[in-house]
Amino acid sequence: MKGKQIVMPAKRSATLEDFELDETLAPNQILLKTHYSLISPGTEGAGYTGLESGTRFPHGSGYTAIGEVLKVGENVTKCAVGDLAFCYGPHASITKTEAVLLAFKPPLDIDEKLVPFVRMATVAMTSLRVSSAEFGDTVAIIGLGLVGNSASQLFNLAGMKVISIERVPRRLEIAQQCGIQHLINPDEEDVLERVIALTNGEKAAVTVEAIGNPRLVETAYQLTGRKGEVILLG
Repeated sequence: MKGKQIVMPAKRSATLEDFELDETLAPNQILLKTHYSLISPGTEGAGYTGLESGTRFPHGSGYTAIGEVLKVGENVTKCAVGDLAFCYGPHASITKTEAVLLAFKPPLDIDEKLVPFVRMATVAMTSLRVSSAEFGDTVAIIGLGLVGNSASQLFNLAGMKVISIERVPRRLEIAQQCGIQHLINPDEEDVLERVIALTNGEKAAVTVEAIGNPRLVETAYQLTGRKGEVILLG
């Protein structure tokens, strides 16, 4: 079967290439016709720029995808031909995979292209799961991209006092619409002073760095109180 896939042949270069896929499946594999695939800016950006140590070119790219199941291996029970499957997968029009996360009978009640964003929510959920923060603690979130916004909402729903930090005005607006009350723009006010004021001098019990910028690690520690936690989520 012929397909198209995104390939990164060298640093800061991406191409769309034709390829041939053998349709023969292992017992636990499915053959998927991709409808939508999701970009992870952090992970794939590192691969695109060669930031990750040991990155070798050329290489493919991809994070999660949703599409139609065309064929299933003999041991597959999670989905059937004709189902929609959400899975780990590359940016490719067709793929073989064992990593089926969810399966649905069409039609869906929601927009299909929203489903792959579940994967990004699970990244954000990691910060809550590994944290020892308790109800009523103050949590500072640095960055309000997709992961930082989701983490802010999760800690908020868990009963924490959330302080989120972001310099992009639109992201701050979205966070406010999502119910995050305490928002700081570093371009407009001193972050440390504001966190100290909001916590009566105690600083945050937990600080989550949700951008992936090493330069912000020191900032994260500065915002965290004694015996607190710093979680590097980005």
